[in-house]
Amino acid sequence: MRAGGDRGRDALRPAGLAAADRRRAGPARALATGHGRTGAAPGAVFCQRHRGRGRAVHRGHRAGAGGIAGRRPAAPAGGVCAAQPAALRHRGPAVRGRRPARGAPQPHAGCHAATHAGRARHGRRGRAAGRLAGRDVFLPRAVAGGGGGRVLRAARRAQRDRAAGAEEAGDGGPQHLGHRVPGRGSAGRRRAAAAHDDSRPVGRAGEAAHLARRLRRRDRGRRGLLRRTRRRHGPPHGHARAVAGAPVSCPGARQPWALRAYLGLARALAPVWRAGLARRLKRGKETPRSVRQKLGSEYAQRPEGTVVWGHAVGVGEAMALAGVFARLAALRPDCSFLLTTTARTSGDALKRTGLPPRCQHQFAPVDTPEAVARFLDHWRPALAVWCEMDLWPALIAGTDARQIPRVLVNARLSSASLAKRRWGRWIYQALLPGFRDLFAQNTDTVDALVALGAPRERITVSGTIKALVPPLGCDTDDLAAWQDALGARPVWLLASSHPGEEALALQAHAGLRRQHPGALLLIAPRAPARGAEVAALAAGALSQAVPLRSAGAHIATDAAAYVADTIGEMGLWYRLAPVALVGGSIASVGGHNPHEPLALGCAVLHGPNVWNFSESYERLDGLGLSRPVQNADELARAVAAVWASPSAHDSAALTDPQAEAVLTRLLGHLPA
Repeated sequence: MRAGGDRGRDALRPAGLAAADRRRAGPARALATGHGRTGAAPGAVFCQRHRGRGRAVHRGHRAGAGGIAGRRPAAPAGGVCAAQPAALRHRGPAVRGRRPARGAPQPHAGCHAATHAGRARHGRRGRAAGRLAGRDVFLPRAVAGGGGGRVLRAARRAQRDRAAGAEEAGDGGPQHLGHRVPGRGSAGRRRAAAAHDDSRPVGRAGEAAHLARRLRRRDRGRRGLLRRTRRRHGPPHGHARAVAGAPVSCPGARQPWALRAYLGLARALAPVWRAGLARRLKRGKETPRSVRQKLGSEYAQRPEGTVVWGHAVGVGEAMALAGVFARLAALRPDCSFLLTTTARTSGDALKRTGLPPRCQHQFAPVDTPEAVARFLDHWRPALAVWCEMDLWPALIAGTDARQIPRVLVNARLSSASLAKRRWGRWIYQALLPGFRDLFAQNTDTVDALVALGAPRERITVSGTIKALVPPLGCDTDDLAAWQDALGARPVWLLASSHPGEEALALQAHAGLRRQHPGALLLIAPRAPARGAEVAALAAGALSQAVPLRSAGAHIATDAAAYVADTIGEMGLWYRLAPVALVGGSIASVGGHNPHEPLALGCAVLHGPNVWNFSESYERLDGLGLSRPVQNADELARAVAAVWASPSAHDSAALTDPQAEAVLTRLLGHLPA
């Protein structure tokens, strides 16, 4: 093509690469004109369309190329795209399986694998720039994928510089954009060579129109390739981006397939959620207010300033978060707190025991994208704190979409729990890496979290935060009435009992009554619905009627046992009894929180099954604040020993330094 055609292409030159072209394009231009050391045929220009695959178009010097009309000219050593600047070459395969000669310019010499890691997502104009770069100057996709007019101007400047270089060498300029070199034996090979040898002047407008036609025509066949390229070389997303430290749903990232599938299913099942809540409302398991809050149609007024949001499922977890928020409220008077639960019993317990200052409670939304969006857009929390493993994917995805930092505290996973969660490991791999900090109770939980996809470097063994539980509240009038009625009677408590533990306690109580005839046993079953069953069992063991609190017996007068089958009154029973056997430790349950009775001055006895709080019980046993028992005889002796010599607890000994460290880390995630 003549100089007029070259000047017609002066609009094509890449931005920021002109200097690199001038420094590095010298060897390539020499190859293009046959003056290089590789012995290339004069006038042989290697097609820019094939990214360094070594296919050449013969330009009029057929004799010098060593071929005849209609035959492919010989490629230079190494199969290098000769007219292409070295800084813009892309790595490609060797020509017909031959490796490049030693010292020959390497394909893709200026492109490194690290360049691909930081490339931007293609926009509409960026895709056009990518196609232009891919067909003409082969900009690295880190540059070509940036999008916008800047990249288009860069490509035009690169083409103009190459055209000027080829004109100086007497080559007549580079080939037309988008001309595909036919394969061996193709009937159109001579037509392609003729097009490259076309000496008719082409104006700037004609060249641009030709380029536009070629791009539109090729775009239909290259859409799939563009999608695959963006998927392969686009910005990291999902688990990889979260492990690198960015939220899963940061701008430009794509959610993992498992999370996208869950969100689509949750959106489709929104009517099922509404129908299920309506049925629970008819059965009395929900209230109209709880249903409206879960569906996102009723919220309390949001306070001004920073809001810290915590989510828990059970009564113990909710009380633990309430203790954390009580400590944070004293340290950050400018913050307000929101505590959400899913179970109605947790909400009732929080109302009875009382909430920390500047703290509100409401029920968490159902896990549909619409309800989650209404909840988060109303409260706009600055920090989200999850307690234990009650993780809802849509709720977590919503916090990611709004760039809300989140922390997981008090995480605990046994081997059995890990086996149950393995079916959803793809979901956990999408959720856990986005947590800024994960606080596990023990090393086994650390390994389980890592197996589910959590980054190990963000996990800290902190023990249980239930040591921060504030003293449980109670009705002062009830407390005074019970104390007046009991007088000096010896009392002990079986707290949060499970099936099988009541029989052991009744056996020990029968032995205690032989020494202390006025002794009273308070039984608080973990499930209040078992109250009548426990009362019948106690009546048979003690051969007398046992009053039931849910039946209206508010004070035990002369009874040997009393069943407290209500929710939210453990603060009353711990204040009345100087010693308690914490349930769940004789049965194979794993034990319950020992810090609740200790905070109220009640001595703790426990059985051998305390794996849920193994670290806490080990520490408390060493301090003499708790004592293990194995059978009814040991239990009776331990209760009698506490009655004989009650001792006051040192409040400083109850402080858990690991739990205090969790508070410090949470303060670091709050805005200044």
